[in-house]
Amino acid sequence: REIPTNLTRPTGVVHAPNGPTAALFGVDDGTVRIVDLTGAAETRELAGHVGLIIAAVWAPDGLRLATCGFDGRTLLR
Repeated sequence: REIPTNLTRPTGVVHAPNGPTAALFGVDDGTVRIVDLTGAAETRELAGHVGLIIAAVWAPDGLRLATCGFDGRTLLR
């Protein structure tokens, strides 16, 4: 099934280790969209990067997300 998102061009998805949650990121706006996979709906939008997000990884407990952007910054949320 398709996951609805406001991202123009999603380029990555990372599944959380603690449940039916995923982080989607794209090339256009430097945001990460947190999605509940059971309802296939966005639950949060995380901003902070300028432009392309290169990678994202969840902490083992699934409570924090680290992202690395083409802007040279690594953010822990």
